[in-house]
Amino acid sequence: MLSEKEKVALDKKITAVPEPLEIEPETRKNAFGESVEFYQDDTGAPIYDTDTVYHLLIETEVCTQVFFVLFERAQELLDEFEVELVAAKLSKYSDGKTFKKEKKEALKEMEEIFGE
Repeated sequence: MLSEKEKVALDKKITAVPEPLEIEPETRKNAFGESVEFYQDDTGAPIYDTDTVYHLLIETEVCTQVFFVLFERAQELLDEFEVELVAAKLSKYSDGKTFKKEKKEALKEMEEIFGE
């Protein structure tokens, strides 16, 4: 049998509430300078491991911008640049699982280089 002192000590361990973990989602910047999470394309749509991510290059009269998007979201971006659109090129980039992994690794490398 446990003594009263041992019971109290055990009770404190059992009923102790662990401190919540504060995990900030890892983010990256899209071509607009907005923060999106690694599991999202540049428009904010969620990317699943089985999705295909496309590289969309949009050339306007002023500049050229590069986006990583799901096929379904490419038309939305093209519509956004409709007035000043000069050329656009859509090509397959990678599958969703590889894309998310590559973006995380790229951020880690940048943090190591710049010490941020």
